[in-house]
Amino acid sequence: MKINNPIKLILLSIIVAVFFLLLIIIIAGVSTSGGQQLPLTILAYGIKALPVIGIAISGISIIIYKDWSKKYWYWLGLLISLLSLSLFYLSINQL
Repeated sequence: MKINNPIKLILLSIIVAVFFLLLIIIIAGVSTSGGQQLPLTILAYGIKALPVIGIAISGISIIIYKDWSKKYWYWLGLLISLLSLSLFYLSINQL
C-alpha cells in the first residue's frame, strides 16, 4: 500500500498508536492485581504522546514528500499548529 499523501500517513500513524495504546492498557489491566491504577497512568501518558507522534511524523513527511509539501504547505502547517496547540494545552493542564 503506497501512501502518497502525508496527511493520510499522519492519520494512519495516530490510529495505529491509539490501537497499540488500547492494547497495552488492556494487557496492563489484566496483569495488574488489586486496585493499581497502571492502566489509567498509561492512558494519561499515551494521550500526551499522540500529539508528539503527529508532530514528528509531520516533520518527517516534509522531508519525504517534498513536492507535495511545497504545493500544499498550508495543510501541514495547520496540522503542526493544531497538534502543537493540543500538546501545549495538555502540558498546561497536566492531564
